[in-house]
Amino acid sequence: MTRQKKTVDHFLNEKIRVCQDADGYRFSVDAVILAWHVFPSSGAKIIDLGTGCGIIPLILAYRYPSVSITGIELQPRLAELASENVKSNGFEDRIKIINADIKDTHRHLPRGKADIVVCNPPFIKADSGRINPHPERAVARHELAITLGDIVAQAKRLLSVHGEFTAIYPAFRLPDLITATGSV
Repeated sequence: MTRQKKTVDHFLNEKIRVCQDADGYRFSVDAVILAWHVFPSSGAKIIDLGTGCGIIPLILAYRYPSVSITGIELQPRLAELASENVKSNGFEDRIKIINADIKDTHRHLPRGKADIVVCNPPFIKADSGRINPHPERAVARHELAITLGDIVAQAKRLLSVHGEFTAIYPAFRLPDLITATGSV
């Protein structure tokens, strides 16, 4: 197995350390913005669909010491990085990373138990735009492995009756988001 060159970034006055592959998929400011728009109550159970390197769970665990977070990530290398980041930041007791397809959450997580589901979904439909030649980046940016409708359906299955779904999504896809949320 080839070793990937990694970078380390620090957030919140160096309270959070995030390791990422230098040439693979890297989180963007969208994930950070999303994490800052989540306001869980004490003891909340949060699920991050498509967690990548785990940046959203890390920020939420740091900001809200009483919450527990589960990150679901399809891509094995990103799930491994997320697990490493959880451990290096000392959040193993509150963040769990699962390497699985979001469409298969029923195999890993119970129905209706999440207080909050967050997601920074792929923004671009599979049949539009230039697909990045790097596979990790392509899956994270284009609806190649999952559609917006799949994500919304899983969020609905995971959320409690009074749960919240928070996503960051571009304005040009707002009609698709409205259609997806109205169809489940």
